[in-house]
Amino acid sequence: MKKVGQFLLLATFLWAQQADLTILVETSHLTCGKPIELAQQALIKALCDRPSGKVAVAVFSRIQGAQTLTWLTTPVQPLGDDECLKVFSRIQPRCDSIYQVNLFHAIEEAINKGYSSHILILLSGKETGRGISEEKIRQLASKNNVELYFAAIGWLANDETIQSFLKRLSGALEGEKDKLRIIDPKDPQAGEKLRSYITQVWRKVEESSQKAAIPEIPASAQPAPTDTRKEEAIPLWVWIAGGAAVIVIVVLILVLVLRPSSKPTPPPPPSAAPYPAAPASAAPSVPPAPVAPPAPVIRRLIVSYPHTQQEINLSASTAPITLGRAPDNTVVIADNTVSSRHARLFLQGNQWYVQDLGSTNGTFVNEQRVTQHPVRIGDKIRLGAIIVQIAG
Repeated sequence: MKKVGQFLLLATFLWAQQADLTILVETSHLTCGKPIELAQQALIKALCDRPSGKVAVAVFSRIQGAQTLTWLTTPVQPLGDDECLKVFSRIQPRCDSIYQVNLFHAIEEAINKGYSSHILILLSGKETGRGISEEKIRQLASKNNVELYFAAIGWLANDETIQSFLKRLSGALEGEKDKLRIIDPKDPQAGEKLRSYITQVWRKVEESSQKAAIPEIPASAQPAPTDTRKEEAIPLWVWIAGGAAVIVIVVLILVLVLRPSSKPTPPPPPSAAPYPAAPASAAPSVPPAPVAPPAPVIRRLIVSYPHTQQEINLSASTAPITLGRAPDNTVVIADNTVSSRHARLFLQGNQWYVQDLGSTNGTFVNEQRVTQHPVRIGDKIRLGAIIVQIAG
């Protein structure tokens, strides 16, 4: 009986890991700004009002450590509740000039996760990774019975090279229909076109689920009738009653297996003290030790570029924060007016300071040039032509 209960629990756990659709969204400089905004709005409008269904959502750009995808669901998200809107709202663009887009690694990781047999990728159409070819990706999808759908939403959507690459990857050149949609973010109807395509993909997912639930029986496999009388179909209420009975039996088995064994509560041990305890007022009062206030931390910076804005969430740490163009900085700012190692934020006592690191174009706090200056939440630090605001 215990093994039966464990099997049922495992089956329930695996079922909870499954999604109807896996959604991957590229968040690189090629989709920065309006493409990501269109993707968020289209996903929310097309999916979040649906009464049922599950999705797994992840974002990708370049490989960070050993991980390509950053999953926004754990591992899947049911549609039709408030959390659906929050998941898609967490899709944040990367506007820091990331020229590497590991598309193939992202698709490979999503297929191997096995959350769903349908994967929708919203992408720019750029691939700069190594070691995986488009043919290998298509073979991997075919081997795992995974359907891939692509929507080009980036600023290179009209590039002929990008379109040719996506047609090969999606199978459009071999006659695969409705596996690729090219959407120009500059098109006034781009949002509606993307929402319509996501809805179309979801309908295909539902059709596939229905076919899997009710497989067709070929005519050759059907038994020959023994007489001319028409057999009566089993009424629907019989199926409903049978399903309810199965659910009740499974619940009873789980209750019996998982119910803790009842043990008698041991009596409390007799008091060893021969005399009553002294009243609390007799104990000398000791004043509490003073508690030092916690050191302040900077959790969020807003970087304003000439044509876009990036919000950077930092870990809750009091370690120095370096800013500059070099990739080993805490905050990388890809702008020619910013030096490789332009400035740093550091904590001294309970006060944060900004320090210029010998930059070419100088460091300014609220438009006052400084070498080292205290800063607080709301201050605007200008590095060359870029504004960095301390947001909290």
